[in-house]
Amino acid sequence: MPASQSHPIKDELACCIQETEALWKKRQIAIDAPYFALDNLAHLDSRLNARLDTLRQKRPELGHAGTAI
Repeated sequence: MPASQSHPIKDELACCIQETEALWKKRQIAIDAPYFALDNLAHLDSRLNARLDTLRQKRPELGHAGTAI
């Protein structure tokens, strides 16, 4: 496969990893924010867990890098 072509699975995983990182950063901020309600935090946790589940399912496709998930 030429270097100029993208790999759909790797692109999907990269997107999922970026979304997970963004959700984690948002969660870290939300924990200490007085304006962030617990039900919003629960919704954020649900979204974060869904992303982590996706990464866990894709672990074989990640190779060695997937062992940290």
